[in-house]
Amino acid sequence: MAYGPASVVGLLAVAGGAVSLVAGLAGLRHVWRLRGGGVAAWALIKPALQTSGPADAGDGHAEGERPARSLAGGRPRLQFTTEDERVIEVVCPVPPTRQQPLTIGKHVLIRYDPADPRTVVIHRRERLVRDYGFAGAGVAWMFLGLLVLVFAP
Repeated sequence: MAYGPASVVGLLAVAGGAVSLVAGLAGLRHVWRLRGGGVAAWALIKPALQTSGPADAGDGHAEGERPARSLAGGRPRLQFTTEDERVIEVVCPVPPTRQQPLTIGKHVLIRYDPADPRTVVIHRRERLVRDYGFAGAGVAWMFLGLLVLVFAP
C-alpha cells in the first residue's frame, strides 16, 4: 500500500481526534468522580489576587499580591472548611459569567476531593458542555480520518 498525502491527512485527523477525545473524557471523569465521591461544602467567594510590581509598604499583603477591586483582574478565590476543620483557599475553577456571576462575599456549594481538598467543582457550573464537546469532536475527527484512510487513493 502506497502512502500519499491523503493518508497523512487521515492519520493526523485520527491522532488529533484521539487527543480531543481523551481530553473530553478526562474532564468528564474528573466531574463524575467529584460528584459521586466528593464532599459537599459551602465556599465563600473572595476577591482575586492580582500580581503586579512591588507591593506598597505596609498594606498587609505579601509582596506582589493585592486583592483585586473587581473580577476583571482574574478568577476569584474560594475559601471553605473541610471535614477535618482545615481552612482551604483555592482559585475558582470556572470564570464568572454574565448569567452566573460570582459575587464577592456570597457562598456557593462546592464538592471537593477528600484526598486532595484543593480539587473542587462548583455545583451546577461543571462546564460539562465543553467536555462533551471535546469528546464529540474527537470522535467526529477520528471517524473523518478513518474515512479518509479507507476511501482515499
